[in-house]
Amino acid sequence: MLGTTMNQVADFADIPVVFGPGRATRIAQDVSALVGEAANVLLVADSGLRPHGHILCLEEALLGAGHQLAIYDDVSGEPMEAQVAEAVAAGSGDWTKLVIALGGGSAIDLGKITAAMLANPGEVTRYRMAEMPFAAKAIPMIAMPTTSGSGAEFTATADLLADDGTNYWYRAPELMPALVLLDPELVCTLPGLPTATTGIDALVHAVEAATGRRASRESQAAALSAIWLLCENLPVVMSEPDNLAARAGMMQGAALAGIAIEKTGTGLAHNIGYALGTLAPIPHGLAVAIGMAATADWAVEGNPEGFAAVAEAMGSERKPEAFAPAFRALCAEIGLSLDPPALSGISVEALVARMGAEENAPMLEANTRFIGDRDLPQLAARVLQKEARNAA
Repeated sequence: MLGTTMNQVADFADIPVVFGPGRATRIAQDVSALVGEAANVLLVADSGLRPHGHILCLEEALLGAGHQLAIYDDVSGEPMEAQVAEAVAAGSGDWTKLVIALGGGSAIDLGKITAAMLANPGEVTRYRMAEMPFAAKAIPMIAMPTTSGSGAEFTATADLLADDGTNYWYRAPELMPALVLLDPELVCTLPGLPTATTGIDALVHAVEAATGRRASRESQAAALSAIWLLCENLPVVMSEPDNLAARAGMMQGAALAGIAIEKTGTGLAHNIGYALGTLAPIPHGLAVAIGMAATADWAVEGNPEGFAAVAEAMGSERKPEAFAPAFRALCAEIGLSLDPPALSGISVEALVARMGAEENAPMLEANTRFIGDRDLPQLAARVLQKEARNAA
């Protein structure tokens, strides 16, 4: 079955994909194929990966094959616009011929922007929300995810935080990786809570891709396959962290979800998730899970058949009303509490303001159920009500 789903990933993806346990050890061959022998490479990586040996593994493989390597591994939490200049400086400008992004969505987003900015010197803020196109093509980038959640490796979008905490999206064809390397051994060291939050993030991606306004037959096929894979494997991974087959299933499900949202964009739950993340220190995956759990009963009325198909893919009855309980039950099964203390410091008014902000508007527009300004206070209130988030 895993071979079949890997074929699905390759078939649906618009970029080359390589997959397999231990595949990361052959990274030098991939670099040589893209930019030639003895290449100068910049590695952009999560700060927590070095103790697990992932960075050392890449260093040995690349240096042993004659490539040169610079490293920027200061990515922790959400990526910042200010970090782009730091990463570009680590690559020494024209010195760099290829970027490898190793980590979760934050490292991959920063790697994508860095690859573009290495070819387009200047202030990154000029490209916020696609206000200005990149003049030159980005240098090639290889994405190597160490989580099964963001799907950033399959999108031409990146999210960066400004100095004031506002989350801005960047979107351009130049941000699409040249190659995606999926190695399930890279995710086996991910602890329990990040596994849960990133896995739920991937599931929310797939649900929104399957039910949103821009959904197509192709995006729905990828998204429903992702939902089945994620719901089958996430509980297993939470109880058996070293189960490589389940980790591989999670990685493939997250990949399919990422491919699907590249075609459709995200929706209401992500609008809420980004708004919450701006207002309080809530992990992104948990924030979008809260958004979906609190508003799913309201949202299903916009696309009953789509949500019925999602419920069936999750293993429930093919009924739209079955989705919300199934989603909340999965959160409970994997031990993901939807009641973080940080929610208590957020007001309805503040949440409404962030949900309605310009940078979050496209996610509201992606829903099949129309969301007007008068709906926002009702939806925000549901998010902040414990009963709405945890309804049976």
